[in-house]
Amino acid sequence: MQKTTTLSALLGLSLLWGGTLKAGNMKGKHLQNSTKKAKQFVLKKSQIAEGKALFGKNCISCHGRAAVGGTIKIAGVKPPSLNGAGGSHVAHHAPQKLLHTIAQGRKGMPSFGSKLKSQERKAIFSYLHSLWPQKMQKHYDKKFNIKVVK
Repeated sequence: MQKTTTLSALLGLSLLWGGTLKAGNMKGKHLQNSTKKAKQFVLKKSQIAEGKALFGKNCISCHGRAAVGGTIKIAGVKPPSLNGAGGSHVAHHAPQKLLHTIAQGRKGMPSFGSKLKSQERKAIFSYLHSLWPQKMQKHYDKKFNIKVVK
């Protein structure tokens, strides 16, 4: 019973951290730190305008105009800047993780999985990516195997 409880607790912590458990060493591994070559992720420039409109309708009240970050705390957390200003932390996360966060919510952020279709969430991500400084975009695109197309 003790081993089952401990294993369940470790699995639960791993899932909270967004990682997976490796058999044998039981260490959590975060998606954004993976050294494995990621499957190519395609962003469409044609989705930026739609993403901007969707961001304005669904995200601006917490993340601010042009995704500069929130000014008030929600559930004890200040919504972060998503536009790349000041070395935005968002660029440390794989696009799949960011899309998952939009769909499932986290730390005071509501879930948009039932409100926005997958392509709409991806359009929001395309818009945010377009706000980032060019140097940040290039580094992110190389790190996470992103191809930007028309």
